[in-house]
Amino acid sequence: MKGKDNGDPQLMIEKLRESEELFHSICENSMIGLYRTTSNGQILFANPTLVKMLRYSSYEELATRNLEKDGFEPAYNRNLFLEQIEKDGEVIGLESEWIRKDGTVVYIRESARAIRDHNGNTLYYDGTVEDITDHKQMETALTESEDRYRDLVENSSDLICTHDLDGNLLSLNNAALKITGYPKEEALKMNMRNIIVPEYRRIFDSYLAKIKAIGHANGLMIIQTKTGEKRIWEYNSSTRKDGIANPIVRGMVKDVTELKIKEATLKRLNAELIKSSAEKDKLFSIIAHDLRSPFHAFLNLTKMIADESKSFSAEELSKIGNNMNHSANNLFTLLQNLFEWANMQKGSMNILPEELLLSDLISANVELLYHRSSQKKIQIINEVTNPVNVYADKNMINSVLLNLLSNAVKFTNRNGTVVINAKNKGNEMFEISVKDSGVGINKSIIDKLFKVGGKTGTKGTEGELSTGLGLLLCKEFVEKNGGKIWAESEEGVGSTFYFTLPERNGDFTATKELTS
Repeated sequence: MKGKDNGDPQLMIEKLRESEELFHSICENSMIGLYRTTSNGQILFANPTLVKMLRYSSYEELATRNLEKDGFEPAYNRNLFLEQIEKDGEVIGLESEWIRKDGTVVYIRESARAIRDHNGNTLYYDGTVEDITDHKQMETALTESEDRYRDLVENSSDLICTHDLDGNLLSLNNAALKITGYPKEEALKMNMRNIIVPEYRRIFDSYLAKIKAIGHANGLMIIQTKTGEKRIWEYNSSTRKDGIANPIVRGMVKDVTELKIKEATLKRLNAELIKSSAEKDKLFSIIAHDLRSPFHAFLNLTKMIADESKSFSAEELSKIGNNMNHSANNLFTLLQNLFEWANMQKGSMNILPEELLLSDLISANVELLYHRSSQKKIQIINEVTNPVNVYADKNMINSVLLNLLSNAVKFTNRNGTVVINAKNKGNEMFEISVKDSGVGINKSIIDKLFKVGGKTGTKGTEGELSTGLGLLLCKEFVEKNGGKIWAESEEGVGSTFYFTLPERNGDFTATKELTS
C-alpha cells in the first residue's frame, strides 16, 4: 500500500525513478522535437523525434553538432532568436527554416525558454520543435493558387465583380473597370444602382431580392458607363460567405452589347430579306400580269386598225384612238411607277430636299390631270389657294401628288368630285389631303394599302388598271421626307388620303436620321 514517503529514502528513490521513466517515455514518444542546449548552442539532449526530423542517424551523431554554429538555419534568424530569449526569457512559436543533415529544408515552429541559475545566468535552453513543413507547403500552394486565381480574375476578358446584398460594390476586375470607365477607387465607393440605367433599376431590385431569397440569379441588365455609353450585360451571380457571416455576391458578367447589336442587325436584315422577297414577287406580278394586260389591249387596237382601217368610220377611228390613248396613259403610269419603285429598292434614288412651294406643285398636277378628269366629267377642286411652303424632295412629292390624284380620278364615277387641301397642323408640319366621292374602300383592305405583298390593286370605275404599287411608292416617298401617310374610306361614299410634310429643314433632318 502506497502512502506518504515519511522521509523513506528508498521510497523517494523509487518515485524519482518513476518520474524519470515518465519523462523519458514522454520525450521518447513525443511527436514534437525536444532539445536542451547550453547557452552557446552545444546540444545536451535531443529526443528521437528531433533526431529523425533533422535526418541524423542517432542522438550521438546530432550531439556532435552545435545548434548555434553549424548552420541549422540562417544565422541572422538565430541571432534574433537568441536576442529575444535572453531579453524575455522565452520565445513562443517562432517559425523558421532549419537545414537537415542531407541539406533539405524543414519548416519548424520553435518555442524555447532560458533556464537560469539563482544569479540570473543562463545555464541552458529547453526547447520544442514542431515540423510544419506540410502546413507550410499547403499554405504556399494555397497562396500560389490564390495568386493564380487573382491573376485569372484580374486578366479575364469576362467581367467579374462582387457586391454586398445591398448592391454596394466590393471589387471589380480590370475588364469591368475598363468597360465602365471608372477608376478603381471611385468604383469601390459606388452602388451597382449608380451604373445601371434608371429604367432598369427596378429590375436590379428584383435581382437583389432573388439573390437574398435563393442565393443566385441570372439575366440581362443595361448599365451606363462613366462617359454615358449604354452597355448590355448578361450576368450570372451567386452568394458566398466572406469569413463567418457576411454574404457577398460574386457576379460573372459578359458584355453582350456587340452580340445583341448583331442579333438585332440579323433580325432587321431578315425582315428586310422577307420584305425584299415580297417586293420581288410584287414586281414579278406586275411584269407578268398587270403590264401584259394593257399591252394586249393596246396590241388588239393597233391590229384592228391595221387589218380593218378601211371599214371604220371617222367616228369609230376617233373612238379607237381615244381608247389607245387611254391604254397608253395607263401603260405610262404603270411603267413610271415601276421605274421609280425599282430605283428606290436598289438605292439609286437620291433624296434632295429643298424649300418647295407646294401650292404650285399641286396646281401643276391638277392641270396635268385635267384632260383625264374631264373625260370622266370629274371636277378637281383645288382648295390650296394660298402659298404653302414645305421642305422636301420635289420629284418624290410630285410623284406622291400625281399618284394620289390619279387614283382619286380613277376610282371616282363620272360627274364626281376630287378635293385637294392643305392645312398647317402645328409643330411645323403641313397636312395634305386628297378627298374623292368615289367607290370607297373596304375596311379589310385599308390596312393593306401601304404594305408590300398584299394584293390590293383593282380596276377603276371605267376599267383603268391599278397595281397598288403607286401607294407603296407614296408611303416610301412621304416617310423618307419626314412625314406620314394614311387613308380613311367608306364604301359607296368615297376615300380621303392624307400625308404630312415638314415645313422646315430641322424636322426633315431629324426624321431622315431615324429612317435612313
